[in-house]
Amino acid sequence: FPFLYLAVPPLLALYASGRDTGVVIDSGEGVTHTVPIFKGHIHRHCISRLDMGGRDLTDFLARISRERYYCYYTTAKEMELARKIKESLAFVSTDYERDLEKSQTSNEFEKGYQLPDGTHIATLGNERFRCVEPLFSPSLIGSTISGIHDLTHWSITKCDKHLHQSMYGNIVLCGGNTMFPYMGERVHTEMSMLAPVNAKVNVITPPYRQYSSWLGGSLLARSDQFETMCIRRLEDYEEYGPSIVHRKCL
Repeated sequence: FPFLYLAVPPLLALYASGRDTGVVIDSGEGVTHTVPIFKGHIHRHCISRLDMGGRDLTDFLARISRERYYCYYTTAKEMELARKIKESLAFVSTDYERDLEKSQTSNEFEKGYQLPDGTHIATLGNERFRCVEPLFSPSLIGSTISGIHDLTHWSITKCDKHLHQSMYGNIVLCGGNTMFPYMGERVHTEMSMLAPVNAKVNVITPPYRQYSSWLGGSLLARSDQFETMCIRRLEDYEEYGPSIVHRKCL
């Protein structure tokens, strides 16, 4: 290989948002991380991890659907359908207890899902926002770890104190599991309650954040400094060996 460079997805997602400082909430199919970054440098000792992602929310939707519709998702094909229903109908409640109470006396949240051929599959009510709530209340699926807002707050407070305002003011969402409507609003509400009174909370929700890491990688590769950042086979790798990866990239 003539050139090689390795970068972690949250850093690339931050670049895609036009920033080099902030805390990234990266939630994908299997896991969620909160990653504080200052001027392009990751504060690794402040990273938080939540072993929950889109797959867990799909499983939870399948489980709570049985309570109301006696609908069982067991096969891989049926679970894929549950995933599509989740991505089409689910949203984040900005006030979970209020909306849950409202759903008991109103059909405001009910919405149906149809296949492309027009076949009606199911109508969801409060399941639409209940299936996403474990991101903020993992106890709903039996986990004892804190929600993404608490982990984000923990990551920020582990940073040096003079960085706190920069982190609270640049909370960037990325990953396909953050694409639910009102996700940014809910994170902002939760973080505002945890942040100090004088801290200004700002949550950035790029419209194509499921591709943020790829967009950030493209921007980085086109920068003027990229060639000097890369590992060269002759000058770098053959002289220093595998350790050069940690010296120049990670």
